[in-house]
Amino acid sequence: MLLREVVGTKKKTPEVLDSMVEHIRYELTRSMEFLMVGNAWCETLDQPFRRLAEQSILESGLIHLRCLIEFLGDAPKGDRVMARDYLPSWDWTISGNLLQVTHLHGRLAHLGVVRSSTEATTDGGYSWREWITTEAPTVLRAFRDFLVALSVSSPVRYGVFVQPDPYSEPIDLIATLNQLVGPK
Repeated sequence: MLLREVVGTKKKTPEVLDSMVEHIRYELTRSMEFLMVGNAWCETLDQPFRRLAEQSILESGLIHLRCLIEFLGDAPKGDRVMARDYLPSWDWTISGNLLQVTHLHGRLAHLGVVRSSTEATTDGGYSWREWITTEAPTVLRAFRDFLVALSVSSPVRYGVFVQPDPYSEPIDLIATLNQLVGPK
């Protein structure tokens, strides 16, 4: 019982929210790198390393995107840090903006029956190509929109996203996202 009392008791104070920015930015930068680099380069590897590297990079990229979806998504839950903690007027919702989020949850994080769909590749895997080319950019555009709104409503807090601490390299996240997924 003691563990239950301790877990999740940290309040979302401004200091805690600021300290979480480096974690949010980590998920964002890994997602952007995944979309920029991908895993096609793994074809240069010999088997079994090729398949292992392809799948590992794909799953890692999808997990980072899933974290962003949760951050951007619906109402805050428990101790999860959400976009609405930083921008209370944020109204983006998972169900209203992502058409195939069940594929991500059911194929990646759960043993969902969606895995039995007929969209298999010739080697028995599932092709994420459509999801990555349509849904992933939607997630990154939403994050860009969040940052734009945050830069207007709270320039200081936005500055924390640009450079979470003095040792982090500053990144113009809005410009980087615009280059990656295009402006509006």
